[in-house]
Amino acid sequence: MIKATSQLNSYFTNVVETDSEVLFKSDQYVQLGCDLRNLKLLEDTLKTVIDFENTKVIFVAEVSITYMEKKTADDLIKWASALPDGQ
Repeated sequence: MIKATSQLNSYFTNVVETDSEVLFKSDQYVQLGCDLRNLKLLEDTLKTVIDFENTKVIFVAEVSITYMEKKTADDLIKWASALPDGQ
């Protein structure tokens, strides 16, 4: 959607698209495709594209956690809230 919409893609510089978990990366934005139940893979993937200590992160998972098992959703929220400046 981002690639095909000029109103979105015109804001991004140094765009890289891959077939890995990092689907889209630019100077301003990173898009991941991952299984949110696999927190180790999520964290490892994020560490390849951002510096957790010096980067503000906004997670957008739409309604994903609504359809996850309660424990898995709780684990994801707990993990995200433990990041620096997590809220």
